[in-house]
Amino acid sequence: MANAAAARIAGRLVQARELAEPALRRAQATAYRPIVARAHLELAAAEGALGLEDEALVEATEAHFLGAATDQYDVAARAAALATEALPTESTSGPVAQLWHRAGTSAALRLEDGELIGADIDVRYGAFLLSLTHAAEATPVLDRAIEVLQRRLGPDAQELWDAELLRARVWVMAERIDEAHAIAEQAQAHAEAHLAGAGGPRSGG
Repeated sequence: MANAAAARIAGRLVQARELAEPALRRAQATAYRPIVARAHLELAAAEGALGLEDEALVEATEAHFLGAATDQYDVAARAAALATEALPTESTSGPVAQLWHRAGTSAALRLEDGELIGADIDVRYGAFLLSLTHAAEATPVLDRAIEVLQRRLGPDAQELWDAELLRARVWVMAERIDEAHAIAEQAQAHAEAHLAGAGGPRSGG
């Protein structure tokens, strides 16, 4: 599973799935449910990153319920976030997304420090609501996530700016173009500063 996760983080998504599938089979052979839950979660993450939404939803569902059954609430919460992201973008998915959001939030609240996982769940649910053009419903969800991300990760965190850009979409839908433009400009400045820092000169030996 660690190799699959490393490949996914490095952007080698096909390899990540190729590694996650046998890792799940090995986990299932042990019949140890906590490991099986984490293996389902990693496969769901790989498939979701590849855009295989139906497959990711199946694996995320397995991971969530196994995680909750074995008191692995981090697995249950992250799986709920992945399941929300994998739902088809159609109005009939709205109630299902709401249930996944509640399930993920509930699991995150059972963690000693689940605030950041909860914020990630909020961001994904907010993005789903925006895909249905439900800007009014998305607004308080994204506001809550942004407050947590800013407080916990600081103003330079990429996760924060991803959420801020979603909020800019809310402003566009509400025809608050000036506010949306301000967020977009700030996000661009942040990205340029980050690139400049990454490509800056290194001190010699």
